[in-house]
Amino acid sequence: MKRNTIGKTIILGLCLFLIGVEGISCSENSSNIDEGDYNFIVPDDFNTIQEAINSAEDGYRIFVRNGIYTENIDINDVSVYIEGESWDNTRIISGGVNDYTIEISYSNITLNNLCVCNNDKRDGIYVTSNDPFASNAEINHCRIIDNLNYQPNTDVNGIFAVDVDGLKIINCEIENNGNNGVYVYGDKRMYNINISTCEIKNNGKTESAGKGIFIYSNSKEIQENISIWNCSIKDNGLDGIRIQNTNDVIIDKCSINNNPFGIRLSHNSDNNTIRNCNEKRKINNSIYDGIVIEENSDNNTILNCRISSNSHDGIYIDESNNCKMINCRILTNGWNGIHLTESSNENEILSCNINYSKGSDYDKANGILIEKLSSHNNIIRCIITNNNCGIRIISSNSNMISQSVFKNNSLYNIDIINDFLLEIFTNSYSLKDLFGGIRDFIIEGNYIENIGEKIYYMKQGNNNKIFRNSFFPSDDNSRYARDKCKNYWNYNDTTKYSHGPYYNKNVGNYWYDFAQQAVDDDNDDIIDGYYYVDGLFPILSSRDINKTPLPSFENFDMRPLKHNPQLLDWISPDIAVVYPNCNEHLFGTIDIIWSAYDPTSNLCNQNSNIDELNFSIEIQKKTSGIWNDWKLVEEDLHFNDSSLTNNEFIYKLNTLEYSDGAYRLRINATDNSSEKNTGSKISYLFIINNNGPCVSRVTIVNNDIGSREFVKSGDSVSIVAEIFYEDVKNDDLDIYADLTAFGKNSQVPYNYTNNQSYIWIIKKDDWKSSGNGILEIPVNAQIKKNTEYNDTNYGYIILDNNKPNISINKPVSGIYFFNNARIFPTLMKILPFSIVFGPISVNIDTSDNFGVPMIKWTVDGIPYKEVENRNEWLYLGNIGRHTIKATIYDNAYNFRSSRIELIVLGLID
Repeated sequence: MKRNTIGKTIILGLCLFLIGVEGISCSENSSNIDEGDYNFIVPDDFNTIQEAINSAEDGYRIFVRNGIYTENIDINDVSVYIEGESWDNTRIISGGVNDYTIEISYSNITLNNLCVCNNDKRDGIYVTSNDPFASNAEINHCRIIDNLNYQPNTDVNGIFAVDVDGLKIINCEIENNGNNGVYVYGDKRMYNINISTCEIKNNGKTESAGKGIFIYSNSKEIQENISIWNCSIKDNGLDGIRIQNTNDVIIDKCSINNNPFGIRLSHNSDNNTIRNCNEKRKINNSIYDGIVIEENSDNNTILNCRISSNSHDGIYIDESNNCKMINCRILTNGWNGIHLTESSNENEILSCNINYSKGSDYDKANGILIEKLSSHNNIIRCIITNNNCGIRIISSNSNMISQSVFKNNSLYNIDIINDFLLEIFTNSYSLKDLFGGIRDFIIEGNYIENIGEKIYYMKQGNNNKIFRNSFFPSDDNSRYARDKCKNYWNYNDTTKYSHGPYYNKNVGNYWYDFAQQAVDDDNDDIIDGYYYVDGLFPILSSRDINKTPLPSFENFDMRPLKHNPQLLDWISPDIAVVYPNCNEHLFGTIDIIWSAYDPTSNLCNQNSNIDELNFSIEIQKKTSGIWNDWKLVEEDLHFNDSSLTNNEFIYKLNTLEYSDGAYRLRINATDNSSEKNTGSKISYLFIINNNGPCVSRVTIVNNDIGSREFVKSGDSVSIVAEIFYEDVKNDDLDIYADLTAFGKNSQVPYNYTNNQSYIWIIKKDDWKSSGNGILEIPVNAQIKKNTEYNDTNYGYIILDNNKPNISINKPVSGIYFFNNARIFPTLMKILPFSIVFGPISVNIDTSDNFGVPMIKWTVDGIPYKEVENRNEWLYLGNIGRHTIKATIYDNAYNFRSSRIELIVLGLID
């Protein structure tokens, strides 16, 4: 439907410049919108957004030009799409009544590119149910900021949603709201909620319990399909994310920083998953704990996360059961890496690295702390190093530590207090003062290095079983262990150690210098003698066995080992496929290239040869258009060439042995440990084409900046296609590129060729596009006389016409700073400069859909290269007036600048 023209008003602005005062800038509307895409334009057709909504019909599109709209908008009976001209300057402010700025109570509503701000009484956006229930509301690329109420006991949220089905909050900035950034509450239902690619920060400004995201269900029967993806959540009042009485929420690829609590699952929140918060996206710098699982929240999973530099615990689990922590890196936390307390039972910590928990309080700085009747917890295949104490277990029973590595923990590697029925086996650790007050304990399969003059001391515990460990002294005067109780130093428990060289054998431990002098006449790896474990008596060698009476067998290793048992290797090798590339078209004999690494090759000081790997290759062919429909056509192809540099390996594959089509590879690597661990990696899809021409690959290059990934409108572009063919002359081929993405024809011949490379050149400023997204360029080659023989391949590049965003956080105009501290506003707050005495930190925030790889600074127009690419640095300027300017560039070389002026009154030595 064509837009209705009610009337058009031309507004002329007056631009003022006041000397010494920040200018008020105005400009005519520069929007390049296609008016035919919208039914109404505000304020051209209506003075207010509400008037446009009241006149709209279902499916209408409303465009709102830049400006400040002071009104309270109610969308309750019509499905509309409302788009602002820019999220910075299309600002909707509450009209002063005690009402929401925008209330949505109808289905299929979209808000796009708006700024909803400065409501000092109610929530910025309120999405609620009506009759019928509201569904499918989308808030996209909006700023919801500064909705504050400084009155006591007020509750103003950026977005408040109640009983919704189909809520999407995408690519939004939600900042400086009084209570929660986003609050989703379910009393009747809470379905299909997605919060993605948002920046949610500094919420809880007037309510100390404010959260970045708060999801709360009144009943577990009304919730389904809730996810939080790729969000940055920081500097909020209490929790970055709070999930309460809600199940099955997925938190994926989020960055959670500088909140008092990073993520908190509470009040029976079960079966939730926190995953892939690692590398640049991580959970760190919490004032208290990184992740909290509490109040009977069971069966939750934390997977592939980096949890670091939190002031208290990395993960805190209180009165919650059956939770899993898998493949996480937990490091540099002030208290404990992982803390299980208050009867937290049957939890599992699997394949985690827990390092550098080193606070000033030695009792709290543990890699893992298990306490207060927390039982049947499993710690399996973990690496626990460089903490004050590796694991501390207090008054908790029937826990198990298996196949783990403990090294370089400064106080204790394992400290157990009044515990019982604890099983530790198949570990490697450097122990100090191992046991205290325990019973019915099993230690099996450990690699133990004595550190300094510390000894191994067993006290106040009986009936413990310690076997298949390796003890090494630090010097000739060191003792291995001291046992004042009745414990068993050799044991047979095949239920716990069901594989390997000592399966079903009653074995003791390996004592290094005892084994050097002892005899094993029958070659069964059991020394013909005993080892006496007690600090009150000397070590008893095989030659002294008849000289000393045996007071009881409990404190003897009756079956000491002649040779050092190997540590079990439990980690699979890592593989990365180097070639072929994605969608590569191949013919003839090619090199399959991959790299491989075994992470346990140097884990402990043993000659285990676990760094030697055996490879096999599987070849799978795609049999239909279904994405996962693959058929195995070849298996067990073994590695047949020497390794290349940098741990890369090669396999020569003759593609002529396979019919044309789409294929992929699975490369398997198996180590030489007793466990025969195998790691696998699947390659990208590639095309075999041995009939006719083969368009091997198509590469698009931004000539202006040398990028193969990004381009902006008007850049000079080269398209390079590598085309191979046999028994066909170049003149017998038709080779075209489809350049409609650049406003050209669909069959454009190449400009020139270089051997088997064919090149198309698009000159600078010879094309225009206002959009963003992926440009796909097909290149086709075919035999002129036989079009049956042809091949098409595609090149891709990202079109990015959006400028990055920049804001200067410090210094701030109109503020006086003394020695880098903000003191008070200047008497002339409207002055466009900051007053500084002493050094001042210069700090900016930047954002872009694809990152900001370059930051350039100038001071008084002169490049300041010493701080290039830094978001924050310390300025020590001379007395006088100065201008600091930051210019940021995205990957397509779009740029944006911001500047701040400051007057330096004095310097501090």
